[in-house]
Amino acid sequence: MFIAAKNEQSKILMGMLSYATDLVGINAVQREIEWYEHNEQRQLLLWRTNDEQYPVCLGIESLYGTVLVRRIIFNPSLSAGERLALGKEILHELELRFPDEGIIGTIVTQPVLNDWREN
Repeated sequence: MFIAAKNEQSKILMGMLSYATDLVGINAVQREIEWYEHNEQRQLLLWRTNDEQYPVCLGIESLYGTVLVRRIIFNPSLSAGERLALGKEILHELELRFPDEGIIGTIVTQPVLNDWREN
């Protein structure tokens, strides 16, 4: 299930964003968080499992009747199979959460979304 990242999860969120290869250092991670926080159309979401783990972080933005998935960050301890299985759940939850909006990705995230849809 998705939860909107709040102050209570700031350490978890920072840890997850530190896995993004394009965010080098704590300052870059903090700037990324601020970028999402300063626009109400953007959200950082954490996927919470039943055992209270947070294996995935998504960065999304609502644009022109669509939900743009800007970031998909998995905990590196997940196997490819676990990522795919979680991805199907995540895509389903996004579709339920935004029933009237199309879900699209960036050049980087669209192939991942396509894999989730195909499987």
